[in-house]
This record gives sequence, C-alpha cells and structure tokens, in this order.
Amino acid sequence: MQSRLKWRPGKPLFLLFQVACCTIFGCTGFSEISGSYDGITAGYERGEPAFDVRVRPRSVARTRGLVVDVAAPEISISFQEQEGALGAQIEWLVRLYDGNGKRVIDESSGRSTLSRIPARPPSLFRYARHSVFFEVSPGKYYIEVFLDDLLSGKTTSRRLKVEYPVRNRPLIVSQITLDNLDGSPILGTQLPFRNEAFSSVYFLTGNTARPVRSETILLQLIPDSVAARSPFWQGPDPAENTEMWNPAVGDTLIKLIEMVNRGPLRAVRTPLRVRSPGLYRIDVSIDDLITEGAPPAATRSRYIIFRRKDFPKINNYSELIPPLFYLADADEWEIMRGVFLSGNPRALFDGFWGRFMEREDLARATLRAYFMRVEEANLRFSVIKEGWKTDQGMIFILLGEPLFIDRSPDREVWYYSFDDGRADESFTFIRNQRSSLPEILRSFRLQRSADYESFWRREIQRWRTGRTIS
Repeated sequence: MQSRLKWRPGKPLFLLFQVACCTIFGCTGFSEISGSYDGITAGYERGEPAFDVRVRPRSVARTRGLVVDVAAPEISISFQEQEGALGAQIEWLVRLYDGNGKRVIDESSGRSTLSRIPARPPSLFRYARHSVFFEVSPGKYYIEVFLDDLLSGKTTSRRLKVEYPVRNRPLIVSQITLDNLDGSPILGTQLPFRNEAFSSVYFLTGNTARPVRSETILLQLIPDSVAARSPFWQGPDPAENTEMWNPAVGDTLIKLIEMVNRGPLRAVRTPLRVRSPGLYRIDVSIDDLITEGAPPAATRSRYIIFRRKDFPKINNYSELIPPLFYLADADEWEIMRGVFLSGNPRALFDGFWGRFMEREDLARATLRAYFMRVEEANLRFSVIKEGWKTDQGMIFILLGEPLFIDRSPDREVWYYSFDDGRADESFTFIRNQRSSLPEILRSFRLQRSADYESFWRREIQRWRTGRTIS
C-alpha cells in the first residue's frame, strides 16, 4: 500500500518542518558535539503526535550507511475501538537529502500499528517504532522524518543534520547514545525504571591505528526537587536558577577504563545499570595518549532520567498529597506535612478536601479534575523534576489550558481569557539560561510579580470550594 505521506502535492516541504540540527560527529572531532538531544521531544501532549529520532552510522563489511530509528509513544497517538480493543495506525516517511538539504537521495515509508485494552491507559513508555537504513558514502546529509496519525489526521515532522564521518582526522568521537542489551535502540531522555541493564554507545574512528584510552563513568545526581513558588512570590529564586547551577553529584556508580583502537568505525559499548528512579549522567573521556598529563582529547556527556514505569500517573497518597502544596496556605501545609510524616495520609487527604466542600460528589469531581491536571503537567512539563513542580506546571494545574501561547525558542507567553467576568491574565516564561544543563533539560522560569497576588488567591479559593468545575 502506498503511503499517504508520499503524495501531498502543493505543500512547501521546507515550511512544514520543525527544524532541528544535530551532528552525529563533531566538526573537528575534538570539540564538544552540539545538538546531542535535538532528535528528542521535550514534552508530550495527549493526542498530539510526537516522536523521538536517532541517527547513527553503521559499517558492516563493505556496506556503509546511516540507521534512522524513530519511536512515538502511544500516549501521543489517537486510538479508536476496534473489535473490543483500542487500535491506532501511524505512517512514517523518512527522507535522505544531500548536504545542501535540497535534493532527495532516498526515502522510505512504513506503517506501525498499536493496540491496547480499553481498561489500560495509554503509556509514555510504550512505542510505535520504525527503523530505516540508508546506504551512503562519507559526508554530510539531512534526514527528514514525518509521522502521520491516520485516525486524527495530524502530522508532525523533524529535520536533522547528520554526517557519516570522513576518516581524514586522527580522532573522531560521536555523541553518546543508548541501547538495550539486545542492541535495540533507547530513545528519549525520560525512561522507565525496570532495574535492567542497558548500554551506553559511542562511535570512534580515525586515520591512524594508534589506541586511545576511554573512561566511562555513570553518576547519580541530586537535582532540585522543590515545587514552584506562587506567581507573586518575591523571595529568592529556587536553586535551579542560581548562577551556573548543576545538579549535585551523589554517587559514582560505575567507572570503566579500556583501551580502544582507532581505524575503522567502531562502536564502543559499556553495560550500565541504575539503582532506582532518578537523574543520572554518563561521562565519557577520551585520552589520545600523545602527551602525558594533557587534557582529554574529547569528552562527551549524556543525561538520563529514569521514572517509575507508570509515570505520569498518580497512584497513591504519597503522590497525591505533595501537589496540594499549591492549594494550602503556609500554616496548613506545615500541619499537613506533619500528619503525612506521622503515617496517616488517607485521613489527611480526605480531610483537606472535606473541610471546604460539604457535598461529597462535588469534592470527588474537584479532586478528579485537579489530579488530571497534575498528571497532564507531568506529561508536558517534566524536565529534571516532575512537571507538576515546574512553574509552567503550576500555572497549568490551577488555570488549565491557555487561550493562546506566543512561543519562541527561549520564551513563552501564556494568555488566559475567562467567560465569567474574571479579568484576562498573561504569564511570561523565560528558559533558564543560567544552567549548564542541555537546553532540553532546562525548565522555563515564570516572571513573577506582586500584581498576581489577588488574582492567584482567588483562583486557589475557587479550587478549594469546588467553583472551578461547578
């Protein structure tokens, strides 16, 4: 069957793309690779198709080429009932362009199907996958990937700049990628914790056979986990916004040193295992052994976030109570923390909602709406910390979907308009530029103002009394 994506006449292709540039190999082989995360989606939205893409070189016998792996989580795909189950279908189109990005050299299309039982909610960690191999000569290329959700009719795309390395330099080192132990690709930065081993992978080549020393370290990091402060908060910034902020290093879990020969393209794989959900970083350092005591010839890093397997779902009282921080005043929160730590979270949770609403049905509907937004905030805005704890997550939970968002790469303005006489409001978020984390892991920071206080307190009271949904 011919793919629908191949014949859409009249659409200017270069205006459709969500452009992202990532290089498989650095321009010099000794500089830090830019764009390591450009094939990865920062956040997801239910029913809005999105995918991650990874491009790696492959050399087997006399065949050289680029492997393109793509994966779309089922939570971003539309399902419909089909014979007692829920089914989805998506089409992929992958195109290979020349180094100028204008001439199509090759293309491949395919279809993926997904199914799940109605009782099981869609998951962030179950995927529709597709893989393509393009045979190429050494040089630079562009890869375009289109995803078409056949049920919703929505299409999304991504464009990457890639390179199959030319062996005209002494040392060329790729970015770090991740594989399962069976060699299947791991995409994304947020992964389900399964207490299973995986591998970090990088590629190394050069125009000499002299060996290098490779050091791979797996670090467990301690990130900021503080919930966002109110929009009118005038105190000091949270820890993540301080100058040159970095997560603190907790433990060094693995440190492996090995000698690696240069020459033909070689994949260097290191088996790794993490202890628990959390934030981790893989550091690779390459010493060319030319000058003793010299700095590394190349360094690479990759951050990974392991979440519980059913993330972003809220399951128990230990996950239900912390988001109440946005609805409780300071005195209430201190009392709630004490009761929570004493070991009676159910009574605390039921008592909080029961204090303000006499009608049980209204209380039940209100808390259901509130925690649906908490889960959605986790899905859309999670970076280093869970999405509900971020500034954008806080605004989304209390106010819901903005009427309009004015977006630029490092700035978003959310506009709200209300039908019940409340004054319109807007909130400006600036991407945190004072962090040395990769851009995809930097949260957006709300520009706070004391002018928000009366509005925000009224919104809290609307939730506490059930007027948000009544």
